[in-house]
Amino acid sequence: MTVLPPLPSELQQWRDDRLATPPLLERGSWEVVEFGCDDIFTPFVADIVINPDPCNLGSGARVIIHYCHKPEPRQDATFIAIPEVKKLPCDEQSADVVVSKLTPVAGQCTEVWVWGNRRGTLEGCFVQHNMFHIEPPPSEDLRLPILEIEALTGNYTLRHGIVVLSLVELDDGGMYVLKTPRRDEGFAAEALQMVALPPSDYCIRPSHSVKDRNGCWRGVLFPYEANGALHEFLVEEHPNPHEYKDLEFPPSRVPWRVKLVWARDIGAALEWLHGHLSAWGDLKLDNIVVCRDGHCRLIDYAGPTFRTHLSWAAPEFQFGKPRTTAEDVFSLGLLLWVIATERLAIPRQDGILNLQWPTGVDPTYQALVKRCTDATPSSRPTMSEINHEINKLICSTSS
Repeated sequence: MTVLPPLPSELQQWRDDRLATPPLLERGSWEVVEFGCDDIFTPFVADIVINPDPCNLGSGARVIIHYCHKPEPRQDATFIAIPEVKKLPCDEQSADVVVSKLTPVAGQCTEVWVWGNRRGTLEGCFVQHNMFHIEPPPSEDLRLPILEIEALTGNYTLRHGIVVLSLVELDDGGMYVLKTPRRDEGFAAEALQMVALPPSDYCIRPSHSVKDRNGCWRGVLFPYEANGALHEFLVEEHPNPHEYKDLEFPPSRVPWRVKLVWARDIGAALEWLHGHLSAWGDLKLDNIVVCRDGHCRLIDYAGPTFRTHLSWAAPEFQFGKPRTTAEDVFSLGLLLWVIATERLAIPRQDGILNLQWPTGVDPTYQALVKRCTDATPSSRPTMSEINHEINKLICSTSS
């Protein structure tokens, strides 16, 4: 198995001071309303659990509301009128009105489709399923240890910025993140692909498969890293961004050599992933986790069948087209720029990048990012070339 090298000794004190203290957890409380959307397709989907036992993940009645642009006729559905709402709902209050038209059943899922009509109000239809999770299970056995969701009683909620994590404490004393297949038709295939890859220290691998007592698949557990994704880590580094509004770049508390180590971690992980997949297609801050040993690792590292987030997409990206390693290199270039500058918003207008730099960033690093984000895919460096340059930078800072 590939193993990351230990953090350099001169950086271990920073790691112990910054990464060793876990955040506070709230026992036995679960986020019961989730809204999902993306940056292209609106309106969204609301995924709601009604009247759950906060200490029992397997409890409550589930309601999924699909907000549609046009009617969704279904022969097996029951029609409902929603005259109280005048526009497609995008908030919890509107979802409550939709739920009031239903009779949710504990342990089951009610699936609803809602759209606007010519009278200026809403209407829809719903189907009652006799199971809580309607998403298909993996097509093959995940070959992971299986836990029953009803037995996961050491439950916690943790909010990392806008991200809410459902955490489980197992008998081994470890903390794990429960990821369920809500709102994500590709999640089962994603989980199957992650466990099919060989074990690697570059990635956070699923540890357990979770089912309920009826045999319905309910998701997977991942080992929990208290520092969260790189996005949340950088947000916590700058909790009051308005204080820096007059500065082009926020002041950094992360040593430059730590940033180079993270660049090496991510670059090596991506090169390893390209040895097993044709491309990834989803490299972004949210899929990089800052770990307690000071290294960064990949999460949700499934292959190119899953949609790329447009903020990190290469100019040649097209929906429905296969992802390429050159597109991953472009996304890596953006990620390297964010790590160096700690600015979370990608400066791109009409598809044109305008990457500015704070003082003190090595010109070789800047040049590498420029090559990675070249508009012409064939002009971008290979992952081997990128990692060679990053390792040279690390060696030069230690000499």
